[in-house]
Amino acid sequence: PWLDDYASAWQDAAVGACRKATVSKVWSDEQVEGARWCLEERRVALSTLVSALHDADETAVRTAIDVSAELSSIEACVDEVSLASTQVPQGAELRARALEVRAELVRASHLRAAGEFADGLKVARAALERAEAIDWVPLTAEARLTLGELLGKDGEDGEAEAAYVGALGDAVRSGAWGVAASASVALIYTVGYRQQRFDQARVWGELSKATIARAGDASGVREVRRLRHLSAAAVASGDLAEAEEYAALTMELSRTVLGSEHPGMFAATAARGVVLLATGEAEESRILFEEALEIGEEAFGPGHPSLIPILSNLGKTHYLRGQYEQAIGLGERAISVAADGQEPAGALELVAIAHSRLGEPEEAKAAHKRVLGLRRLRNPNDPNIAGSLLNLGAEHIKLGEFEDAARRFTEALAIWEEALGSDHPNVAQALSNRGEAYLRLGRYEDAVADHTRAVAIKQAKLGEEHPSVAFSLNGLGQALVALGRYGPALAHLNHAVAIRSTDDVAPELRAHSQFALAKALWDAPRAQGRDRTRARELAVTAREAFSSAGAGEGSDHESVVGWIAEHPL
Repeated sequence: PWLDDYASAWQDAAVGACRKATVSKVWSDEQVEGARWCLEERRVALSTLVSALHDADETAVRTAIDVSAELSSIEACVDEVSLASTQVPQGAELRARALEVRAELVRASHLRAAGEFADGLKVARAALERAEAIDWVPLTAEARLTLGELLGKDGEDGEAEAAYVGALGDAVRSGAWGVAASASVALIYTVGYRQQRFDQARVWGELSKATIARAGDASGVREVRRLRHLSAAAVASGDLAEAEEYAALTMELSRTVLGSEHPGMFAATAARGVVLLATGEAEESRILFEEALEIGEEAFGPGHPSLIPILSNLGKTHYLRGQYEQAIGLGERAISVAADGQEPAGALELVAIAHSRLGEPEEAKAAHKRVLGLRRLRNPNDPNIAGSLLNLGAEHIKLGEFEDAARRFTEALAIWEEALGSDHPNVAQALSNRGEAYLRLGRYEDAVADHTRAVAIKQAKLGEEHPSVAFSLNGLGQALVALGRYGPALAHLNHAVAIRSTDDVAPELRAHSQFALAKALWDAPRAQGRDRTRARELAVTAREAFSSAGAGEGSDHESVVGWIAEHPL
């Protein structure tokens, strides 16, 4: 119904503008001209989109829904604040040429929505050349904005940033405040989330408040997008409290200004799910991702590229709950709907780590190398390369390649410390992983140092009971046991077991902590907490969990079975 609704809104606005211009005569000549041009721009955009649907297949029709949801607001054509910033080309010839370019920009957006980024970029670049030839700056600004949107979808973050900055400069210079608002909002995501330059993202967030106020936002859509992008940047920065605040505001405002059936709820729901996933609330985030997937499938179709991050994140919720087959299925579906040459690294990574948990380390190692190569090829400065190094290092550990693992983890640590700062949760995870490698290499003091720093960062940034804290506590406890410091070791291991004793944690992860605690309780001197009865109980519980987990925990199951046999009461 979105195209029909847009057409109906256009008719209502046209009637309203006519009445204000000729009946009540409350508008100035400038306002009348601005409204006429605004309505003509919207009419051409709608006509271009409808023409693209002539003899179109189902996929093209569904992508048109996506574009129609993004069409410039009709309300702006009768909103006096918005009209004050509307730029009108002078002369019939300039108007006609500007409308032709405007139609090409809509076509480029349609190709973007369809996932045809290469074709869309060709159209957008050609439209920008035509706009520059016309030399009407507001149109050049819009063309740069459209080009930036396509570059961002194509993974060219640096070029996208440059296009947005150019669009913003042209827009401010020419008074095209609507484009200025869109460009400054887009820069929050491109700089803050994609390139993880968080301080700059906050600056763009403040600037976008000013550009939105100057442009007007009668529909509220610009503010929704601003809040959503700020939430994404906050998640990437590790400030989960701020991310949750923005995500909640996004959901609330989206329901108010868009309605629960609008395709825009797809992005708002997904954004809230991302925050909950980052805070370790796997079940709550699963519900939201399933809701977002349902909205997206209904609006865009089951094979639309917009579903890729939703499918990947939904797969992560299953992975965290130990449901590895489901995680693989969702990851493979995400890969299958990607456009040619646009393999989604996140989905590939999900499939790799799930295969690892199913006891296939060589296959997982090869897959992680593929992801690492893909990310380095696309952007050698991508901070997400560190995540691929961490996953690859984990496979080195499973294969007994501890020096290689430590080297991978150290490289990841350096990338994240430079990109994110020394107290980011990702830095803590790299420290924990390297601490695990040091533990296997017998470098116990180094392991204690890394795990201690990791625990402090995670507790400060994520909270003392976050599931990720348990991994670092587990490693710290085991390193302290190796050094004979049983008192603090038992305290940390008990805390790890307590954190992992919730339904949101995969049973085999809980079993790892239980078995580590069991061995420490058995070996501890009497004066430092020995409790062999509890040690046996914990080991038996861990054995059952490892047995149920499948092939991925086979070696751990064998270890605990052997330990129980060798340690009778």
